[in-house]
Amino acid sequence: MDTTANEIFFDHQGRCNFCIDAEKKINEINLSKKNDIFNDLIDNIKLKGKNSEYDCICGVSGGLDSSYLIDILVKNNIRPLAVHFDNGWNSDLAIKNIYALLEKNNVELYTHVVDWNEFKSLQKSFFKSSLANLEIPTDHAIHSLLFNLAETKNIQYIIHGGNQVSESIMPKSWMESFYDQALIYDINNKFEKSPLTTFPTANYFDLLKKIYIKKIKYIGLLNYTDYNIDLSKKILKKNYNWEPYKHKHGESFFTNFFQSYILPKKFNIDKRKAHFSSLVVSQQMTRDQALYELNRNLYLENIDEDIRFFCSKLDLEISEFDYLMNSPRKNINFYKNDQTKFEKLEFISKFIKNYAKKID
Repeated sequence: MDTTANEIFFDHQGRCNFCIDAEKKINEINLSKKNDIFNDLIDNIKLKGKNSEYDCICGVSGGLDSSYLIDILVKNNIRPLAVHFDNGWNSDLAIKNIYALLEKNNVELYTHVVDWNEFKSLQKSFFKSSLANLEIPTDHAIHSLLFNLAETKNIQYIIHGGNQVSESIMPKSWMESFYDQALIYDINNKFEKSPLTTFPTANYFDLLKKIYIKKIKYIGLLNYTDYNIDLSKKILKKNYNWEPYKHKHGESFFTNFFQSYILPKKFNIDKRKAHFSSLVVSQQMTRDQALYELNRNLYLENIDEDIRFFCSKLDLEISEFDYLMNSPRKNINFYKNDQTKFEKLEFISKFIKNYAKKID
């Protein structure tokens, strides 16, 4: 980690606040206690789902975390409903990995296909907004879809692949929050003005109702396992012929292009610094390995071809793409949003998150 994260500071040993905080989170619960929590969670998921068609909902992308999560759930006799948000950017390998995993385990898949013209316009709007987080439409839609579906189907557990081993570090100054429905609507109205009819959405109060009144839990189950990245890949390869991606989030062309090209070139943000730091803290990568990888170019192949493909998909002229890439970053307060309101009421946001993760 470095000073491209505005909020960074270092102690007298040269260790930054991000890594210190991550280490505390990772070491907060010892392995034997994790095993107890894991077993209690499995029992509770089965208990809450015993009168339902499914025990839980689990988002799937074809990526490592969500794929391994399905494997764990099935091995523990949990009946998940796998949910996938198709935003038009899936790689062929992601589709192959998803179907190989789910078909072998006889897990039902629910796919929400957003209208492409609608979603394309929303992504163009965010690109034109010059906010750093171009993934807000996708991340907001996935999160909203999971909660909306859980409420509709009366399922009390959403089990997600987020984990502290590989994702314990991410500076707030790098990315704007994806929860903010007001921000999405304002950016959409300022630019492309597309009707958002198939786009899954929810605001802060919707989430509060689902979590606090409907008692829907949002649990990162991998945090209560001895999660090892390399071992997980080997298990998935052996059991399902699952294939890894060249890059983190390589299951989506958009996410890979955004993180590997747009973010570092336009915003001077290299997410590898946070990803690798998380792995170093969790002792799944050495610092020397991380530094070696950081010295390699982010984009090694096909950049001109990928730029043309990106522009073609979004109906952008190359000249417009170049113009937007050279436009300065805008502050979130340039647009209507609810984030500043909820920062003043931060205890409510913390309450919602902690209550959703609370283990009964």
